[in-house]
Amino acid sequence: MYSTSIPVFKQILNALNDVLAKAEAHAIEKEIEPNALLQARLFLDMFQLVRQAQIAADFAKSVPARLAGIEVPPYEDNE
Repeated sequence: MYSTSIPVFKQILNALNDVLAKAEAHAIEKEIEPNALLQARLFLDMFQLVRQAQIAADFAKSVPARLAGIEVPPYEDNE
C-alpha cells in the first residue's frame, strides 16, 4: 500500500508547494496582497485556494492511516 499511495501524495504535495511558491512570487512581482490569491477561486463553485491546499494536506495525512487500518492521528488544520 505504501508504494502505491505515498509517492502519489508526495508528488501532489510537491506540486502544490511549487504552485504556491509561484503564486507568492507572482504576488510579490505584481504587488498583489498574497492573501488575495489564497482567497481566490478558479471557478465560482470551487473552494478557495487556501481550502484546496488544506484538503490536499488532509488527504495526505489521513489516507495512509486509513490504508494501514489505524486511527487517523489528530492534526490541527493550520496549513
